[in-house]
Amino acid sequence: LGMDGGKHAIVALVENDNELLQSFCLGLKSLVTHKVVKHNTPIVIFHEDDMSFEKKDAMSQCIKNSMLFQTIDLSTFPPGFDAALEFRTNPRVARQGMLRSPNRQLWGYIQTIRFWTTLVWKHPLIAQSETIMRFDTDSCFVAPHHSQKDDDDDDAILPSIKGRYVYRTEGISMGDSTSIYNLYEFAVPYMAANNLN
Repeated sequence: LGMDGGKHAIVALVENDNELLQSFCLGLKSLVTHKVVKHNTPIVIFHEDDMSFEKKDAMSQCIKNSMLFQTIDLSTFPPGFDAALEFRTNPRVARQGMLRSPNRQLWGYIQTIRFWTTLVWKHPLIAQSETIMRFDTDSCFVAPHHSQKDDDDDDAILPSIKGRYVYRTEGISMGDSTSIYNLYEFAVPYMAANNLN
């Protein structure tokens, strides 16, 4: 990725959690170490309104790329969504991710998914970009054949990545098919209706 008239960007949504921010910084360094991005590719960091200046400054020291910090409100819901009713119907969904991340709020994980599937694309800064690369606090680029066991697992699940740099989390997951049921059928008409072709 590289800057081409402001057409490309790396985008992240970060929580105000010291351990996650430390991991995020290491992940950013992996971009430079493995020469995945150019130094002039901007990094757009979305966060809720609880990030101190000191933490923003520390993140901006991780790599030389310019960083733009954007506040996002994840406490609101789309029109017609009744959070109290939905919680009574299926509290497990509202609590997703809270065991893994104790600081996460009710509906926090679901709001993160909503951010990446809809809200981010409506943000004026992102709307200007032709290409974005999503970057997570728990992910980084790893070199080919970084671990024999991981390589064997990856090659079995995703043979197309053999011998390549890979952007990954701590482990490969096949996903939960109940979470993605009918996603394609929803996405195609949504993209057409919103001129996202």
